Amino acid sequence: MRTVRLSAASGFVAGLVGALLGVGGSITLIPLLVAAGFNERLAVGTALAASCFLTSVSAVALASHVDVAKALELGIPAAAAAFGGARVQRRVSELWLRRAVAVVLLGVAAVLLAR
Repeated sequence: MRTVRLSAASGFVAGLVGALLGVGGSITLIPLLVAAGFNERLAVGTALAASCFLTSVSAVALASHVDVAKALELGIPAAAAAFGGARVQRRVSELWLRRAVAVVLLGVAAVLLAR
């Protein structure tokens, strides 16, 4: 029962932060899942699957603020690249993956703080 509550709370935080700031989903969920005991590989896959719900609902809720052409320009190549990223992810070590997630999170934080 504790895990269900922790998952629900993590999902709530990711949804709130994602819809409010546009950075939620995986960026929020991966560290929360790792803190809850998931290994990096499982945390990444689970966060990406959960993010499908988050991003779909957020995009609909913010429909009046969506540039559809730009969303397609970004989304189509991103979807194609995701296949390659998933293949690479299965081949790297857990340690490498953990460090890569940390570097990306730090990079995102640095960019946001610099603006």
